[in-house]
Amino acid sequence: MDGQAALNAWIESLRVRGLADAASTALDLIEPLGPLGAGVLQVGAPLLGLVVPRSAVMALADALDTPEGIQQLRAQLTDEDEAT
Repeated sequence: MDGQAALNAWIESLRVRGLADAASTALDLIEPLGPLGAGVLQVGAPLLGLVVPRSAVMALADALDTPEGIQQLRAQLTDEDEAT
């Protein structure tokens, strides 16, 4: 499974559990620190890879690294959330 597919699966699991709004709020809060969060995820990827697919961690880190990536994550959370 490639990184983006793993990230999409993770976003879908958030939606299924009813956590899309909470995740969107968390994105609002961490947006100014996105690049720092991306760095932390990249450093922690080997450890986090024991719990979630490492490719998903790296895809999330890549998305958090840029404002456009954060906007894309937010859009994925909210667009699918409104469709249900």
